[in-house]
Amino acid sequence: MTAINDTNTHTLSGFLKEDAQFLAPSQDDANQNFRCRFRIGCRKSYRVGNDVRTRVTWFNIKFNEEITAPLVLEKVMKRFMSRDEGGGPPEMSAIRAARGNVRYHLRYIAWLTAKRNWLAGPVLSYADLAAAAHLSCVDYLGDVPWEEDEAARAWYAMIKSRPSFRPLLSDRIPGMAPSAHYDDLDF
Repeated sequence: MTAINDTNTHTLSGFLKEDAQFLAPSQDDANQNFRCRFRIGCRKSYRVGNDVRTRVTWFNIKFNEEITAPLVLEKVMKRFMSRDEGGGPPEMSAIRAARGNVRYHLRYIAWLTAKRNWLAGPVLSYADLAAAAHLSCVDYLGDVPWEEDEAARAWYAMIKSRPSFRPLLSDRIPGMAPSAHYDDLDF
C-alpha cells in the first residue's frame, strides 16, 4: 500500500516507522478482543502546518481520548455492558476529569474561531465536522458548559444550523433522552 502526500510518496511501513503515535493492536486476553488505536499520517505534513489535518487530529484523537470516549463509556456504554465486560456504575472521577477537559477545548475552539470563521480557515472543513461530531456526543449527555464560552457556542450553533448536520441531531440512544437543548438551534 502506498500513500501519497503533496510532494512525497511513502509506503505504509514508512508511515508506521515515522509516526510515534502509532500503537500496534493489543489483545485483551480476558475477553479475547483486540483493541487497535492508530493514526497513519506523514509527520512531515503535520510539521508543515496543514490546519485542517492538524485540527482533525486534535479533535479525533485528543478530544476523543480526553472527553468523548470517557464520557460515552461511563455514561452510556457501561449501561449496556455486563459486569464481566466492565459494566456497572460510572466512575465519577473519569466523568469529572472529562467535564473539566471540555472547558479547555471550548476555549481552544473560541480561540480558533476568533482568528477566522471556522476552525481550520475561512471555510467549513472536515475539522469543523470532526469537532462538531465529538461535541454532539458530549452535548447529548448534557456535559458541555455552553454558558461559559459564547464564541464556542456561536460556532456550534452555526454547525447545528447546517442542513447536513441536522440528521445527526435527530439520533437517539434508546432509554436515554438527550439534554433539553440538544436539537435546539438557538440554544
